[in-house]
Amino acid sequence: MGVLYHLWDNTFDAIKHYEEALKLDPDNPFIYYNLGVAYQDMALFKDKSIPLYLKSIELNPDHDNAHYNLAVSYLKSNNLEDAMGEYKKTLEINPDYADVYVDYGMIKIRGKEFEEAMGFYDKALEIDPNNVEAHYQKGIVYAFQEKFDEALAENRKALEINPKHTNSQFNIAVIYHKKGEYDRAIQEYNLVLEIDRIYQDAYYNRGQIYAVKEDLPRAYQDYITYDKIVKAKTGVQPAALALRGLEDEEVEGFMLPSFKDWLLEYE
Repeated sequence: MGVLYHLWDNTFDAIKHYEEALKLDPDNPFIYYNLGVAYQDMALFKDKSIPLYLKSIELNPDHDNAHYNLAVSYLKSNNLEDAMGEYKKTLEINPDYADVYVDYGMIKIRGKEFEEAMGFYDKALEIDPNNVEAHYQKGIVYAFQEKFDEALAENRKALEINPKHTNSQFNIAVIYHKKGEYDRAIQEYNLVLEIDRIYQDAYYNRGQIYAVKEDLPRAYQDYITYDKIVKAKTGVQPAALALRGLEDEEVEGFMLPSFKDWLLEYE
């Protein structure tokens, strides 16, 4: 039952059922692994997912997915040394684990080592030509290099494989935004919101375009929506300064906020 709840994105009930399953079968490595994934989905790394993956590996040392997800949890906890060790163990067990090479590429992007990153993404795609994240991340590298045609092509490949890959759709919108093709960018941001109605940065960026176009009521509404979503998620209301001058449709003295740029998962 825990797996079903997890597939239905009902993480809390999934955790409840996994914990009940552990009482019945306390030496099952896959229950520890699935419970670790559930807590990882909730961004609870140090106190939850990492100890659970370690227990799963203790019971089943050759489980490549457990080593990989342990590496991801370490990386997201800013423990690069242990993350690299677990990535290495993953590849020792399964040399064709494409997602390890994708993550290597993302680590290289953090250091602006774009050519090295591209090499890892190409390696991932050699193993798995339909690896969505590899295409998406290649698009980010091309965008940083201002190779916008190539960036668009990679993001569109990602969307062909997974039409619900919101980040690829968002980055397509950002490219047109960055190029100053505002009407096309608005269309692309609209597509982002068709996939995910609470994708906050799409509202923020679309609002920025409306402000440039002096369509202040729409700009104001998008910033308000952005504020509401972020506040619901974090308790913080971040865009108060961005709204200055918009409520009364005043342009003079209004400082336009920068729009949200390329997404980097492991910033």
